[in-house]
Amino acid sequence: MRKSVAKRWLPELAMLLVTLVFVIPVWMVLVNSFKNEKDAAFFGIGLPGTLHFENYQKVFEEADIIGAFLNGMLYCAVVGVLSLAFASMAAFVIARSKGRLTELSYYVFLSGIVLPGAIIPTFFLLQRMGLIGTYASVIVVLLSMTMPIGVFLYTGFVKTVPVELDEAAIIDGAGRLRLFFRIVFPLLTPVTITLVIFNFMGVWNDITTQLYFVDASKWTMPMMVYRFQGMYSTKWNLVFADLVLTSLPVIVVYILGQKYMVSGMTQGAVKG
Repeated sequence: MRKSVAKRWLPELAMLLVTLVFVIPVWMVLVNSFKNEKDAAFFGIGLPGTLHFENYQKVFEEADIIGAFLNGMLYCAVVGVLSLAFASMAAFVIARSKGRLTELSYYVFLSGIVLPGAIIPTFFLLQRMGLIGTYASVIVVLLSMTMPIGVFLYTGFVKTVPVELDEAAIIDGAGRLRLFFRIVFPLLTPVTITLVIFNFMGVWNDITTQLYFVDASKWTMPMMVYRFQGMYSTKWNLVFADLVLTSLPVIVVYILGQKYMVSGMTQGAVKG
C-alpha cells in the first residue's frame, strides 16, 4: 500500500520541484521590482514592506521605454512577415520537388537550427554591405536565425497537403503564385500561428544581435537593463521593473496563441 502511494506521489513531487526551478526566479523578479534599491540588491523572495511603484515610473523616464518598445515591434513585425513569406515559399518548393538540389537545400536550412552563429564573419560581411549600425543589419541577422525552424515546420506540414489539390488548381488556370498564396498558404495556418509566436518571442528577447550591430538608439526593451547598470553599482530594483515590463508583450502573445502553437508544432514536426 505504502509502495503504491509513494509510486503515485513521487512523480507529482518531482514535477513540483522542477516547476519551482522556473517559478522562483520569476517570483523573485516580480517582488524585487517593487522594492527599494537597497532591498532589491539582496535578491530575496520575500514580499516588499512597501510597494515602490515609482520604480516603474523611473524606468519609463530614464530608459526611453516607448522608443525601445517601438524598436522591438519594428524588428518583430519586419522579421516576422519576411520570415513567414520566405520560409513558407521555400518549404513549398522543397516539399513538392524531388530533386537532389532541393533536398540538399533543405538540409542546409536545417543546419541553421543546430549550428551556432558566427558573429565576427557576420560583422565584417554586414560592414562590407554598409549595413552596420542600421536597423537592416539586425533584421537581416534575425531573419537568418528564424528561417531554419520555419522551413522545417512548413516543409513537414506542406507534405500533408494532397498534391491533387495543386493539380486541380493548375487545371483551373491558377499560376504558381496564385496556387501558393490562394490555395496552399491558407491551409498552413496552424504552423503560421506557431511561427508567429516563436518568431515574436525569439526576436523580442534577442540581446546579442543588437549589442554587436547597432547603437543604443536602436535597442529594444530587453537591452534597456544596461541603462541601470554602472561600472560600480547596479540599480537592481529598476532592472527588475524593466524585466517585468519587457515580459508583458511576450506573455500576451503567448496566451493568445498557445493553443494554436501546440497543434502547429505537432502537425508540422511529426508528419515531416
